[in-house]
Amino acid sequence: MSAASHPAGTGTAPGESAGPATPLVPRLADRGTVRHDTVRARVWSVRGIAKVVGAVSVGSAELEGTTVVGGAFVAESAASTGSLEVRGPMTVAGRLSTRGSFEAAAPVTAGEAELHGRLRLAADLSVAGLLRARGALRAPNLRCGQLELRGGASVPGSVVSEVVNGRFASDSLLGSVTARAVHLHGPSPNLVERVLGTEAVASVDRVEAESVELSAIRVRFVRAKEIRLGPGAHVAAVEGRVVQIAFQGSPRANVDFRRIMLKRLYHTGSTLRSRAVEDKAAIARAVEENVWPLLADGLEPPQAHKTMQDAIDSRGRTRCTVRRKPQGTSGNAMEVRTPVPRKNLA
Repeated sequence: MSAASHPAGTGTAPGESAGPATPLVPRLADRGTVRHDTVRARVWSVRGIAKVVGAVSVGSAELEGTTVVGGAFVAESAASTGSLEVRGPMTVAGRLSTRGSFEAAAPVTAGEAELHGRLRLAADLSVAGLLRARGALRAPNLRCGQLELRGGASVPGSVVSEVVNGRFASDSLLGSVTARAVHLHGPSPNLVERVLGTEAVASVDRVEAESVELSAIRVRFVRAKEIRLGPGAHVAAVEGRVVQIAFQGSPRANVDFRRIMLKRLYHTGSTLRSRAVEDKAAIARAVEENVWPLLADGLEPPQAHKTMQDAIDSRGRTRCTVRRKPQGTSGNAMEVRTPVPRKNLA
């Protein structure tokens, strides 16, 4: 392999001792096959094959082809198309974008990241803002402001984020997931995969959040204020309230009551669409009498239920729980749950 050298503005030349840090050159453009001891530039662009033995410190990196960095990689922004391998710690203050293959042997930190393709990280990945990963991601731990996963993922450690959205198309494994809201949807096998038993499996060890929505996912333990289970979701242990809002198939099903007994679950049902007009009018009046005065006084109603006895205060007044649904979703704009008066309780 031939190699071109760029001693000016790229650190120490071969055979020279290391001295003071070299100032950043305005722009370093590598074409073909090149090799550097270090790279220091405001803008570094690669078209071809580039190998850096030591560290890289740049303002922005525009990499196309194959790039290998043996030391630390520090940049304001970095975009790679092709293959990128970083063996030292990688820190990108702004946006990190990769398409193709990305391998890192040390921790990776970025302001925001959009990663596509084959992603192999041997150490933790931390992103201050949005982390969007599409393809096959492998990392020991993830920490980010917001997470979007598409394809497959293997994160056996912890996933910590404000919001987690995952839609898996292949075998996936997550360790513990901690977030405010978690939405995980596993792969939907076709008829051939079901017959042959070759369908992909997405599993999670533990989920802790305020709101959890699962479908086609196997979870060992879930703790949340509200849990929505879709088709194919299997939860071994639950600590929270399970809400079933609709049926994907027939409303008739075989129920294993042993699981309900062993897990000490409460299974209740309710519907509004088929109820009489008088019932709907009574609900509307209850909202006007009990909910709107609270909102007018600037008081926020409780966001979580307790038992029906606990929902009535010491003076016998009924407390309501108001839960607004996001815009654009089907169903009622608001759901109001009002416990019955104390005198009607058994």
